[in-house]
This record gives sequence, C-alpha cells and structure tokens, in this order.
Amino acid sequence: MSKTNVFIYGSCVSRDTFEHFDPQHFALTQYVARQSALSAYTRPVELISPPHVASRFQQRMLAGDFQSSLQHLVPEAGPTTDLVLVDLIDERLGAYVLPDGSVITRSMELINSGAERQLPE
Repeated sequence: MSKTNVFIYGSCVSRDTFEHFDPQHFALTQYVARQSALSAYTRPVELISPPHVASRFQQRMLAGDFQSSLQHLVPEAGPTTDLVLVDLIDERLGAYVLPDGSVITRSMELINSGAERQLPE
C-alpha cells in the first residue's frame, strides 16, 4: 500500500494533528501557514520587505506570505499530492491591502514584530 501524500495549508493545529496520523500511511509533503487566501492569490509584495523575526520557521512563513507563495506551491505539488488539507484559521485576523494592490496577512508574527505599525495607509 502506498502512502497518502498530504499538503497542509493552514495552522499549526492542522500540522500538529497530522502528527497523529500513521506515518506508514501518510506523508506530509508541504506545509504553508500564516498566509491568507487573499495574500496567497494576489501579486507578491514589493513595497516593503518582510520584518525580521527570530524563528526561522516564522521568518519562512512571513516571506512566503509576502511572496504569495501558495499560488505556486499548490500546482507544483499537484502531481505528487493526494490530499490538500485546508484550514482557514489564518483568515481570522484579516489582511492589509497595500497601495499597489498586493496583500499582507495580518498574522501574529506581523503584529508582534511591530511591522504592522509601519505599513502604508
């Protein structure tokens, strides 16, 4: 029996739940968090850079949000993905639409970094 390859687009709760799946039957192939659907499917942010945060994981997720990476990762992973788990919890805090039409997710990382206060109106 082959493994079911899973792509998680959602929160750490979804990712942590995956740890309870039988590793003989399920493999996590991709994980994208802290990226709202608005941000994921608009143009990448060019007006400002992602703020620096201490956690490498959180930095990677902020960079992915600013790059709108989900729209490219899903089709790339498609041929080897059996299941996409979608958890929309990252929509709860809203998003910022910048003057050029790009979008940044209002994540806890963005808030805690102080970068939220420096966004253009």
